[in-house]
Amino acid sequence: MKRYGRGHGRIAMDKKKRRNHSVPRMLLRNFTDKEGKLYFFDRRFEEKRILKTTPDALYRERDLYVVRDEHGNMDGSAEDLFAEFEREAAPVFDKIITAVRCVKEPVLTPLERHVLDRYVYFQWARVPDTTGPILDHTLSRLSLEDPEISDLSPRELAEFGKGVNVESLVGVVTKPGGWILSYLLSKSLAFVLIRRKNKSFVIGSNPVLQVFPERSGNEPKPFLAMWFPIAYDVAVAYGEGEEGLMEFTENRELRRFNENVFKQSRGIAGRSDKLIASLADVKI
Repeated sequence: MKRYGRGHGRIAMDKKKRRNHSVPRMLLRNFTDKEGKLYFFDRRFEEKRILKTTPDALYRERDLYVVRDEHGNMDGSAEDLFAEFEREAAPVFDKIITAVRCVKEPVLTPLERHVLDRYVYFQWARVPDTTGPILDHTLSRLSLEDPEISDLSPRELAEFGKGVNVESLVGVVTKPGGWILSYLLSKSLAFVLIRRKNKSFVIGSNPVLQVFPERSGNEPKPFLAMWFPIAYDVAVAYGEGEEGLMEFTENRELRRFNENVFKQSRGIAGRSDKLIASLADVKI
């Protein structure tokens, strides 16, 4: 059994590789104000207030995707793999955003649709808000398979869990879960636009929103819709019904969407301090 963090050896790593973003900068830049800044709120703050920062500093944790072996040596190759996949997704995002802002439906090639679907899954799976419960289940299963895990100290268990988590995330990129990719491909893909200049999507630390439509007890199990804002005024949405371009015209629906993103996230950010303050119920 691997015991992460018990050794004393160290391999020097680039400091940049140790600063890992769970939501990448290439996505966060699409939510900034005219100065390239973001207003954000984090539930973990003792002092409840809205702060202003840059995409480089937001949703970033040290060694989030760094694995340590039994000798304490650090491996940051996962960050390189994630960065490569982000580079593949960036031009697809740009194509969608440019077309939607011109009130045109983006026409994606099969490869571009695959890249988009894979990224939505990847973004959902990689954030700490999502991986926490999944990791707890995985560790419980591994403890049954290997009783020695229960003998680890809390610190050793945390390091072991981080290693398991990173290895799982690498697997998500190289071998994505087939069921969810098939599910996304089978659904209609809509592109959502916000035209009003004073309205916008927020970007959460857990930015992919899963939506179950309301139903009565006699109705069959509802389909799962997935919404993912890729800019302050543009989102992609998977679900049933017609594909194509749609517009968010109801303020209360947009408000509900942003509230649900905040409910599932540790923090939220956006281009409007008033919007973030309103959602977080904090005075500016």
